[in-house]
Amino acid sequence: MKRAILAVGVVLAVAAPSSQAAPRETLETVRHGIFETANGTGCSTVAISTPISGSDVVRVQPEEGDLVGSDAAVLRVDVTDDRVTWTVGPTPSDCSLNASIHESDRWTWKTWDDASWRVLFRDRLYAITASPTRGLRAIAGFRVTPRGRSYAPTLGRARKALGRPTSVRRGRGAYDDVCWARWAGLGLRATFLNLGLGPACRRGPLQLARIEGAQAHRWVAAIGRTPGTMVGTSLDYLEDLGVGGQDSAGRRLWTLAERYLPYGSAGYVPTVSASFTGSGRLRGTDTVRGFDLYIGAAGD
Repeated sequence: MKRAILAVGVVLAVAAPSSQAAPRETLETVRHGIFETANGTGCSTVAISTPISGSDVVRVQPEEGDLVGSDAAVLRVDVTDDRVTWTVGPTPSDCSLNASIHESDRWTWKTWDDASWRVLFRDRLYAITASPTRGLRAIAGFRVTPRGRSYAPTLGRARKALGRPTSVRRGRGAYDDVCWARWAGLGLRATFLNLGLGPACRRGPLQLARIEGAQAHRWVAAIGRTPGTMVGTSLDYLEDLGVGGQDSAGRRLWTLAERYLPYGSAGYVPTVSASFTGSGRLRGTDTVRGFDLYIGAAGD
């Protein structure tokens, strides 16, 4: 069976920052859509299940008793704290009244034939907000878009917005203009560059960032008005959303937003990419594992 997809719907509220530095969470309505194929024989049933870790379920569709396809119905829906399971198959009345149904008769249907196959729930997430073609705007409330000379997304401003980094490392030698910062509790790594502006860890603007690891499930990439992307989103779903590709290092990336750069090798550069590769692996799964971000604030 194919894996489930995740998509973000309407933002319900924004949590106010606490007195202590902390990333900004948004309370989202999340649509957990299902792409699967179910098969069976005779009056047998099939269970279709999808995880919904740590979420407040608002509604499940289809509901118990709803027909799915022309050959089966939802016989039962079970919702727990971390999973929704549909039991589907021919209805008991069809099995008892229709003598033509035999153990050898096969039935099949695809969940994407029914557009309402989904789970709606609420969850608190860290949002990566970006325009489809004009670059990143903010990372969990940390504004990364420069506004003239008066503002630059430096490490100091990131600390105020996201909290104290777990580690900060300054480059040496050929990398003395680079500063690397890591927020382990967020799964976030960031690269700051100085490019002649002064010490990178003090004055260098944010250039690149990556979100990966066990904490990546707390993030959502919200691109314009399109449904957002979370860890667990399937490649099948992203193929219906936009363009994608693979970078030169072999990491499997899918472009969610991009920006045109008129200089150098002029062209579009991915600004938000969904990564299908885990740490230290060249080949990953068919579901999103994290995000690669290009900010380009250090001169771009």
